Amino acid sequence: MGKNTTIVIGVGAEQGIGFQTAKKFHLEGHQVYLAGRDRQRLAQHAETLNGHAIALDATNPDAVNAAFAALPSLDCIVHNVGTNIHKNFIDMDAAFFESMWRSNSLTAFNVARAASEKLLAQGRGSIFFTSASAAMRGKPGFAAFAAGRGGNRLMIQALAKELGPKNIHVAQVIVDGIVNGQRAIDRRPELIEKLGENGSIDPAGIADTFWYLHNQPKSAWTHEMDLRPFKETF
Repeated sequence: MGKNTTIVIGVGAEQGIGFQTAKKFHLEGHQVYLAGRDRQRLAQHAETLNGHAIALDATNPDAVNAAFAALPSLDCIVHNVGTNIHKNFIDMDAAFFESMWRSNSLTAFNVARAASEKLLAQGRGSIFFTSASAAMRGKPGFAAFAAGRGGNRLMIQALAKELGPKNIHVAQVIVDGIVNGQRAIDRRPELIEKLGENGSIDPAGIADTFWYLHNQPKSAWTHEMDLRPFKETF
């Protein structure tokens, strides 16, 4: 029997949720597939993890379907795609709102649809999603992001109820706090420093959570889990 296989869609910088999740599953013995837009960076990551790189625009359903069709059997799929841009509601236009929907919601649908078909044929597997606190509550300046994440939460919940009885574990991880990833390090280093040790979420900790979910016994599956630093208010 070959190795277990995992695909992570939305792999960016090394210090990020996508790469750290792929790394965790690789270290646990999985063959990993890393998908994203940056072909060169993906190739470097794939070499590091002895995996496979898939250049992919997850907003394109044909591209997503083709990528999944070309893969062998899959044990776990992780959707880690999304865009969070602050913009006051009065300053939004329809094009901006739609772009946020395409990044946050359409990608989740495309991946969930392709993954569901793959795993139903196998009769087993896991589909996991990185989510955000915006899925639970809207805040000023983040109406478009909240609309996408909130809609995803309900779609994923419905999917879990539909696929759970068919031996497919569907779950979402709600990230509530600043992720200590490359984006925050580059754009808001002063905030990371102010939050101090363990004040922001380590991407490797999120990766550990996905691994934990994948290995839960069927008698005790989690559908939704929230993560935050110990000093984060909520």
